[in-house]
Amino acid sequence: MNLNSLYTHSLKPFRGSFALEGVAAEVHASRNALRLNDDAATFISFAGFCAVCMTTAALLFVFGGYEAGFHTINSLARYLSEDFLQITTFMGDTAVALCLMLFFARRNPSLLFIILLAAIYGTLVTHGMKAYFDMLRPPAVLNSDDFVQIGQAFKRASFPSGHSATVFIMVSCLYYFATQISTKIMLLTFGAWVAISRVLVGAHWPVDILVGSGVGVMATAIAIYSAKRWSWGFSVRVHFFVLSLLIAAAIMLFSHSGGYPNVSLFAKLCATASLTFFVADYFFSPYVPKGSGTTSHRPPSQLAKS
Repeated sequence: MNLNSLYTHSLKPFRGSFALEGVAAEVHASRNALRLNDDAATFISFAGFCAVCMTTAALLFVFGGYEAGFHTINSLARYLSEDFLQITTFMGDTAVALCLMLFFARRNPSLLFIILLAAIYGTLVTHGMKAYFDMLRPPAVLNSDDFVQIGQAFKRASFPSGHSATVFIMVSCLYYFATQISTKIMLLTFGAWVAISRVLVGAHWPVDILVGSGVGVMATAIAIYSAKRWSWGFSVRVHFFVLSLLIAAAIMLFSHSGGYPNVSLFAKLCATASLTFFVADYFFSPYVPKGSGTTSHRPPSQLAKS
């Protein structure tokens, strides 16, 4: 058996799967659907959110200083479980956010291109600002007895919060495609809670998380605008390239805790669930073209025999 026939034979069980049959068609369809979206209402919501975040951050800084509001929020951590806070704040880690996108990759392929662009924009802005301002974090300024500090004591590059930017990139991307008001409210609530957890664990000041959250939403808005005008992002190669990044992020979680040791089990469960879902969704779930009017419950290996 030559290499070509061996390769063909190895793919036989997956014939009829989304990975082999549906990616090109769905990526193309998602591009057309994205172009037809009316973004006015969403962009107004995004602009309003950014305005509220930036205005609140400015008011806190002007009237209370850079540390304004920290002790009020941070003191609430004494009433919450440390494990819960570590897991919550870990949800803003880039690896976790990318890993979770595997659950949505097949349902909306255009999401992958948008998340890629938003991640690039958000990273450039947050890391650029961190390097430029190099503000000190709470552990570098306050006495350890004066506040609650959970996890690794990071001391520099406080402004803005990268975790807040990351979680709101993820949240705003999903918000853009959500159709139910209740879903949008839950997404915003989740994002706000993860951002606030950065103050609860003593890693950031309130000004940091407000600006970081605004940057995340702003990065997503620009990413959507870019994606609607750049056709190169809607190809099978780009789709699988972004998928490879998401898979790498999931694999990374088996040995990554982001400075929060109590999240190890959660990270592994998250990685295992997302990778299992991805494999099942792309290789073992039969692909039925939209509008075909039929749905098959047979695995791809059986479809290949028919």
